[in-house]
Amino acid sequence: MDAGRPAEAENFFRTAMSAGPYNRQVIYGLSQCLEKLGKKDEAKQLGDKLTQMQADSKRLDQLTHEAMKKPHDPGLRYEIGMIFMRNGFTDDAVRWLTSALKENPAHQPARAALVEHYERTGNAEAAARHRRFLENTSPQNASGTRGGESP
Repeated sequence: MDAGRPAEAENFFRTAMSAGPYNRQVIYGLSQCLEKLGKKDEAKQLGDKLTQMQADSKRLDQLTHEAMKKPHDPGLRYEIGMIFMRNGFTDDAVRWLTSALKENPAHQPARAALVEHYERTGNAEAAARHRRFLENTSPQNASGTRGGESP
């Protein structure tokens, strides 16, 4: 880009995106290349993705402070997990979603998110285990904050 060759820079940034699709600097660089090349729609999509990532970062800060005050709230843990998942930090996401289930094994949103994750990543056994639990848990039992059974 600095050398005035946005088409070459686009190829570089696309390669970088395939290796790190959640890297903000790469997303920004690619969006700038696309803008210069007149690919406005794709540049806007990347700009929207950056905006979402920035909002997620701010919300994550708020949620982690809240989680320190309410360490046993599975809803907070679930929301933190979903932000991590949306931004490509799947190991962190699974840890937070699992911690939500330690607080409340019947927390259906966390279970459903783990089912989806394990299905997407090809871990059929883990997906089936969480799906069975979902099928055997009524929605009324999912509202409590504490539970004795492990995930």
